[in-house]
Amino acid sequence: MASRDPLEVMITVDVEAWPRCEDWKRDGLAGDLARDVYGATPDGDFGIKYQVDLLKRHGLKGVFFIEALMACEIGIAPLAKIVEDIQETGSEVQLHIHTEWFEKMSDPLLGSTRAYNIRELSREDQVVVIETALANLRAAGAHNVNAYRAGNFGADFQTLEALAQCGIRYDSSYNYSYLESECGLDIGEMLVQPRQLEGLWEYPVSSFRDYPGHYRPAQLCAVSALEMQAAMQQAYSEAWRSFVIVSHSFELLRDRKLPQDFAHPDWSVIRRFEALCEFLAANRSRFRTVGFLDLDTRPVVGDFAPLHPPIAQSTARTAARMASQALRRLPREREESIRKTLARFGLDKL
Repeated sequence: MASRDPLEVMITVDVEAWPRCEDWKRDGLAGDLARDVYGATPDGDFGIKYQVDLLKRHGLKGVFFIEALMACEIGIAPLAKIVEDIQETGSEVQLHIHTEWFEKMSDPLLGSTRAYNIRELSREDQVVVIETALANLRAAGAHNVNAYRAGNFGADFQTLEALAQCGIRYDSSYNYSYLESECGLDIGEMLVQPRQLEGLWEYPVSSFRDYPGHYRPAQLCAVSALEMQAAMQQAYSEAWRSFVIVSHSFELLRDRKLPQDFAHPDWSVIRRFEALCEFLAANRSRFRTVGFLDLDTRPVVGDFAPLHPPIAQSTARTAARMASQALRRLPREREESIRKTLARFGLDKL
């Protein structure tokens, strides 16, 4: 039997913070960055430092899409610290933009123009926004930025044209679950594998069918460890080229938006992330974590987009994940008590 190339797995993390602290302008967003980016909790930090260190310990790499428009208001220094913390571990920094920052800017980038999603802007204005954020990220020390993801996955085909004009070669804003809301990249069929669109390569967030007629994105907080592993194994068996996982810098936290001074660790999602790293490290012959800079080192020829996604979860795995989600809606102390009981039976990886 001929050997098969490993499935290229992208562990992508959107890195962003939003002003919730009253004194955010005075302290340069310090409190919000501590919570949303560095994941500060009374039990330790579970943001980007924890995530890149865990990836490095397992010999893996991640792709961190950093929101760079915020630097227009808080300066380059906080952005530079984030870039350094990621790049020094061998993981990759790429561009992320949330145009909601327009409403927080003392000197708005486009005057009175406001946009929840970048696709709400003209192509010309999108170019201005992308060039500005890209300049911020480069000034912060980011190396060879060549990929982008829109905030809220809110890109359209004009966004892809604008990105190509700005020298960006790859986009990962396509998320099937967002096509009926924020994402404007509907091509008339479900995009599963990388495809050339509007002058660049689109790398879609991977999805699987969790029950008939419904697809779920491969997002860390949205699927169980068993579902993620099963989806990747089936993608490998179906000879997929790429599998894109999405997460956020704050995704390992809970109670993040409550009116309090700190968030708490979300041990359920933390265990999922740890299980993901352990699984990929133990199965290197079938799975290889890559970044977009790795794609520039070898030619990409043809499209890799099967018309009908082959991935479908078992009813048992879907039911187990739904049970886990129900647990997460309980008060934190009650959830942990139940999970400790489940751990005695080897059921703590849900």
